[in-house]
Order: sequence, then structure tokens, then C-alpha cells
Amino acid sequence: MKSYVTIAAFWMTLLSFGCGNPGGAESIDDLIVKAWQAFEAEDYTKAEFTFTEVINRDPQNVEGKNGMAWAQAMQRKYEDAVVTWLEALDLDDKVADVHAGLCLVYQVQKQFEECIQAGENAILINPDYVFAHKKDITANTLRGTMASAHFGLGNYTDAAALMDRADPANAPHSTDPAELLKAIMTFLGFK
Repeated sequence: MKSYVTIAAFWMTLLSFGCGNPGGAESIDDLIVKAWQAFEAEDYTKAEFTFTEVINRDPQNVEGKNGMAWAQAMQRKYEDAVVTWLEALDLDDKVADVHAGLCLVYQVQKQFEECIQAGENAILINPDYVFAHKKDITANTLRGTMASAHFGLGNYTDAAALMDRADPANAPHSTDPAELLKAIMTFLGFK
């Protein structure tokens, strides 16, 4: 009798955790969709939590790490985002979203050379880059961000050349620091 009670308790425990219940646990793909939906709804905390669940189930999931880093960056957890994106790069260095995110965060952190390299990598991987989950982040956004990094390094000629590519309607851009800074700031939405 004791063995039947033990077996019954074992099966009850398994069933309570969703084992043997195919509808009980969401798949990793479903979790990724759910996480990006939260991200697009600007619920970055929920997105980060859901991407963390993906990574807990599959630590090698590049999409999970990329999404978690974007959610962290949007919450201004810049150091965490960089660490997570670098983990993603260790798994796959051909994901334009990872390089694009690093470009933007490195600029905020005033790591200008890293910003430029990451932006160049993103555009090299995808010259027509558009971040699928926030469509206002494009190759031209990255060019404008790299221009601001070049400006921060005092490379006004390189900054102006990038602005010419990012904002051809207002080309050629001046290399005069005051005019160039105004053009970069206006382009990036900091009027």
C-alpha cells in the first residue's frame, strides 16, 4: 500500500509542474513572441522577465539574449545590456540587432570607438538595417549615432561624412563644430 501512495504522490507532483501536460508550459518560441510583444508595448520589465525565462530554459538562445539586452537598455540598465549583448556575440557575431544595440548604448556610455565599431558591424551585416521591434532605429540612426561618436572624438570630417549619408537631404554637412553638432542633435531628435 505504501508504494502505491508513493507512486501516486510522484505522479501528482509531476502533473502539478506541467510534466505530461503538453499545454502546461509555453514553448521557447511562444515565450520569445510574448517577450517581443511586451517590448513593443513598452513594457520593458515584462519583456526582460520573459526573455530571462527563455535564457533560463536555453542559455544558448541568441534571440533571448538579444531581446533581454534591448529590454535592459530601454530601462537604462546599460551595463547589464552590454554584458548580455556580448554574451550573444560570443554565440553568434552576425546578428545586426546585437551590434546596433551596442552602438547605441556605447554612445550613451561615451565609449565612442566601441560605438563606431558596433555601428559599422551592424551596417556591414545589414546595410538597410531596421530594428523590427522599434522601426525608428535604422541604419541612418546608427550613422547619426556614429557621427555623434566621431564628434565626441573630435573627428569632425568623419562625423560630417556620416551625417551626409544619414541625412542626405541636408548634405553636405559642415565640419564646423557648432554647425555640425546642431545638425547631429537635430537629426537624432535632440533639438
